[in-house]
Amino acid sequence: MESAHTIHRRNRLAAETSPYLLQHAENPVDWYPWSEEAFETARREDKAIFLSIGYSTCHWCHVMAHESFEDPEVAELLNRYFVCIKVDREELPAVDEVYMRACLAINGHGGWPLTIFMTPDKVPFFAGTYFAKYSSPHRIGFLDLAERLWHFWSNSRADLLADAQRLVEHLQDAQQTDTRGSLRPTILTDALGQFKAHYDSQHPGFGSAPKFPMAHNFSFLLRHAKTHQDPAAAAMALASLRAMRLGGIYDQVGFGIHRYSTDAEWKVPHFEKMLYDQALAVLAYTDAYAYSQDPFYKQVAEEIISYVQRELVSPEGVFYSAQDADSEGVEGKYYVWTESELSQTLKNPALLNALQVERDGNFTEEASGHKTYQNILYLERPLPSDLENDWRLVRPQLLKIRQKRVPPGTDTKALTAWNALMISALCRAGQTFQNQEYLRCAQSAADFLLQNMFTEEGRLLRSFHQGKSQHLAVLEDHAFLTAALLDMYESTLESCYLVRTWELHNAMMVLFWDAEAKNFYSSGADAPTVLLRSKEFSDGALPAASSVAFTNLLRLGAMTGRPDLKATATALIESYAQQVNAQPFAFGQLLQGIDMLLGSGKEMVIAGRRDDLAVKEMCALVQSAFLPGRVLLFHPTDEPQDAIFKLCPWVADQKPLNGQVTAYVCQDSVCQKPVHTLQDLTGMIHH
Repeated sequence: MESAHTIHRRNRLAAETSPYLLQHAENPVDWYPWSEEAFETARREDKAIFLSIGYSTCHWCHVMAHESFEDPEVAELLNRYFVCIKVDREELPAVDEVYMRACLAINGHGGWPLTIFMTPDKVPFFAGTYFAKYSSPHRIGFLDLAERLWHFWSNSRADLLADAQRLVEHLQDAQQTDTRGSLRPTILTDALGQFKAHYDSQHPGFGSAPKFPMAHNFSFLLRHAKTHQDPAAAAMALASLRAMRLGGIYDQVGFGIHRYSTDAEWKVPHFEKMLYDQALAVLAYTDAYAYSQDPFYKQVAEEIISYVQRELVSPEGVFYSAQDADSEGVEGKYYVWTESELSQTLKNPALLNALQVERDGNFTEEASGHKTYQNILYLERPLPSDLENDWRLVRPQLLKIRQKRVPPGTDTKALTAWNALMISALCRAGQTFQNQEYLRCAQSAADFLLQNMFTEEGRLLRSFHQGKSQHLAVLEDHAFLTAALLDMYESTLESCYLVRTWELHNAMMVLFWDAEAKNFYSSGADAPTVLLRSKEFSDGALPAASSVAFTNLLRLGAMTGRPDLKATATALIESYAQQVNAQPFAFGQLLQGIDMLLGSGKEMVIAGRRDDLAVKEMCALVQSAFLPGRVLLFHPTDEPQDAIFKLCPWVADQKPLNGQVTAYVCQDSVCQKPVHTLQDLTGMIHH
């Protein structure tokens, strides 16, 4: 039983379910969640609002919380002068996106924790990121900052509000920039030129330190290489994916990929692990195997899936969001090793050398440049077979030793969009490797989302934690889940997933489509009021939701035979074509869809009885082949009432011929001669 003292110390965040908000439930700061109650209190008391935005696995969020939000002196000042709101950016991305844009406009850079001071009408007048408690010669501290801003609010409010209004007008103008046009015919070639310009051939990947995985870019390169016979594009992706697997950004002991590399060589990671990075990496490594048939890439995809299944699957069968970089308050402590710890288990000195283990540690402290006496395990090159065999035996022992340490925290909320990405990854791996366990795992998560992440009125929700689903879904939830349900249909050929896909797509068009601009808002028309409804076109750590929606439109159009969906997709891409033409490198996800738009995809229908072995063999052949842009449909002759015939009426005409299982392959509205054998189908799909 909790003591009365503990209950008294808790603030309003104790009623929330977000692990990040609950981390602040015992702060002396009188936090509100994002709510009308907070804004009404600020209006009534004539106070400015302090808004702090972060997320559970954010290292500097933890640091600022410990230095300032757990501090009675800071809390006393904040509680006296401001109404304080704490937001989990992963639960409320539309809120985060607006104020991050403000931070970027003011400072030219952003990040988390995001520190905002604003009016009760949600208009920001100050934006920044991390602040230490006390001022230094080079930067103001949080205590001095908060007191100074309170003085401005009290004594110079008119000037402050005028500056704030100019900021809002700037954000609105940036939102309304008209970039409509047509894509250049050379857009894919131009994109490859930019990828080559950003490519680091010495340490394969794109850009310099810090170096991010951005695995959806690798998927584009591999898919383009396949459809356009361009091995140079594939070479960049394959080399990068290999370098990442060998580097410290990859958890050599427990598998899975860390958030990013702090250096250009993939050696020293920022140690948090995000679900979406695992999903995107599985998609890219699976594509790499499908393209190259090199078992190395299949093994990596399987390793990452094993990590997710071990660490990130909830009892309900959905996926947790992330694991922290910190344990015991130290970033990376869970993952690093001293030389003496390793030598007790790794008896082979050659293996220690291959894993780059040094007595004084193999990386330095960022601030001081001093050796750490800790080692991050990584490889300069693949292990020779004898050392590979030794490592295969000893790695599980190291994992058991590591699991006895204090683990990093796990953000146990499940987000619809991130779960959808993992479902898509499991579907692609399940199809490519013909692994039914992966498909069962994907189906379990998909069925949970369909049963538990909707309101009684049918509105999709974003977040699930502690048995509660909440927060209205944003565009990325709708777009990513639509893609995942299309993948579920093509994996299972169960029309129920196609029915739910169509319902979700229609809801997305009602809630998010800007009929005048012909593109999507990030937040729904029914969402709680924010300063402005943002739009996001280019990729970030996650693929742009509008780009995923673009490909969904093409896939649904091909499946249903409805040209209006392709027309909507074309209008969407024209709405920001100038941005894409100028910087195609920033649109890796969209480029995959453009490849499909330009005619790379095939529509394939298998017709026969669901339990017929020949049907299963033909479907498996199509599913496991690397065919970017293809859609797969099934005509079940023994199920005349199947929903496929209503949703995709053209499929009714693709019947078994002469009493045999029949495969149809069409491209650019032209169908080839139907075939009945695996050999003939193999020849058609690889033509």
